[in-house]
Amino acid sequence: MNVSSLLPHRAPMLLIDEIIEWDLESKTLVAAKNIGENEFFLQGHYPDFPIVPGVITCEMIFQAGAALISLLLQNQSIKGSIDSIKGKVPVVTRCNQIKFREMIRPNDTVLLSVAL
Repeated sequence: MNVSSLLPHRAPMLLIDEIIEWDLESKTLVAAKNIGENEFFLQGHYPDFPIVPGVITCEMIFQAGAALISLLLQNQSIKGSIDSIKGKVPVVTRCNQIKFREMIRPNDTVLLSVAL
């Protein structure tokens, strides 16, 4: 699955490398991001111990959700008129009770599981 066909994001802000699996019936998707050593968001965060900023982790999750919504819209699997959202970009308006359980470091692979 070509991630660029599902999202308006482009480098350096395209933060999903691939869609691993999806199920339109259960409205779920799993995506992956391989964290390279030279990612723009690691520069200076922190020089001697680079970790992925939490806001970048959130953006990865948001992009995975947007990819799921895009797939559902392409397959007309969600309620509402597709014509009413043409030309619009979905935007996350809030994040509640976020907890980061582990640091994400260079050479890690992040799996992003989302559901509607």
